[in-house]
Amino acid sequence: MKTKTLLLLCLFSGIGLTQLVAQTKSYPDRFFMTSEEYYLENPVYCSGVQGEVDRLVLDYFVWQGVTHYKDGISVFTNSKLTGQCHSKRTGEVFTYKEIDKSPATSTTYTAKFNLIGDHGNHYIQTFVIEYVDADLILHPDVIRAICN
Repeated sequence: MKTKTLLLLCLFSGIGLTQLVAQTKSYPDRFFMTSEEYYLENPVYCSGVQGEVDRLVLDYFVWQGVTHYKDGISVFTNSKLTGQCHSKRTGEVFTYKEIDKSPATSTTYTAKFNLIGDHGNHYIQTFVIEYVDADLILHPDVIRAICN
């Protein structure tokens, strides 16, 4: 009887601890997409220049994200996108790097872009992005823009 009680106690303790640990966790995810699957255009702004100076089309990208959970509820996702894009105006090809942190409770988040072109242009920008009805809206209110 004591053995059964001890085994049941260990079993229920193990289940309880597993549930407790599972509530605060991070889950990684990764996928590859091309512009045919998901079309994205990125306006480029420069400090001291009125209006956008270029418009870049994302050719392909790899998205890697880690979603963080607390008490079984999604809190935020850290994302990293890498890939290639090209200028609609000049044809210049850019390597594309983006870092996002999007809270689960909001459809608005901040994204940081780093774009290095094969003709010597280099753009670093911080944008506010809004996600509404599966559409990404890039707000022209650029927080920070550096152009080379």
